Amino acid sequence: MDYLVNKSVNFDIANYKFYKKFTNDGRNAYLFDELNDLTVGTWNVTVIFEGDDNYYPCNATATITVLPPSSSLTIDNVNTTVGHEVTLVANVNSTELINEGVVSFFDGETNVGEANVVDGVATLTYAPETAGEHQISAIFSSDNYGSSNDTALLTVTKADVDLNIDYINDVYFTNPSNFA
Repeated sequence: MDYLVNKSVNFDIANYKFYKKFTNDGRNAYLFDELNDLTVGTWNVTVIFEGDDNYYPCNATATITVLPPSSSLTIDNVNTTVGHEVTLVANVNSTELINEGVVSFFDGETNVGEANVVDGVATLTYAPETAGEHQISAIFSSDNYGSSNDTALLTVTKADVDLNIDYINDVYFTNPSNFA
């Protein structure tokens, strides 16, 4: 006999949301779509059967951890010259357009700045001071999305130097015959 079929079960999610469900033929009650609007974090869930004429009331408590949606980050290799600015661009993607969070940019181990993510993009202007190949890293962080990172190569060439002489004092020759 299926005495527990079609019994009322209450779900209390952290004193925040309450749902009343009924047991099915397998004597189970489920929440599915009701959980979609929970924010990232850990939620205490209490399931309560209030009892009836044949059964005593009972309850059980568990936790649900809602993880943030994953993200992915990409940056491209770029080139510049010592002392010239270059724009570092990080593209941050998820299942929906990201308009929050911060991307931290690093030249090797040195943090060279941070930029907010707007429409899935974070940009930072940077002027490297030394020539050579630099490993650039970008790290995305947010309260509502999983973190992600990527690395790229920044190739910095030596800068040209223009040398001008604006003024020369008088020049004296000690032995003018040497210049004949």
